[in-house]
Amino acid sequence: MDKLKILVLEDTSITQHMIDKALSDTGIEIEITYCENVAESLAKMSNKKFDLALLDYYVEDGTALDIIENNTDTPCVVLTSANDQELAASTLQKGAKDFIIKDSKLNYLEKLREVIESVIHKS
Repeated sequence: MDKLKILVLEDTSITQHMIDKALSDTGIEIEITYCENVAESLAKMSNKKFDLALLDYYVEDGTALDIIENNTDTPCVVLTSANDQELAASTLQKGAKDFIIKDSKLNYLEKLREVIESVIHKS
């Protein structure tokens, strides 16, 4: 398999670093493209095919839904610190493949690894 191409929308450098570490620990060849806002993410997605998008829900110029609603090709997984079941349900109804809550104990990083494994097995 070629490198797994993942777009990550995350506007916090510390979280970017933690995601990078978690994904590199999978042992899978991954090419990560980081974006810090919706506009940059949509521009990158229009010019390149990604196998997966990991999207922080709230960023400076919009939400993950702005990407989900303008994207039909890339499976999207939403990450957020908001522990809001209604938000999770509506995000999944609008097309997100998964909704992961960024918990303070960093358990969500293990969930990210599981998501990557799932994407690989579906390819």
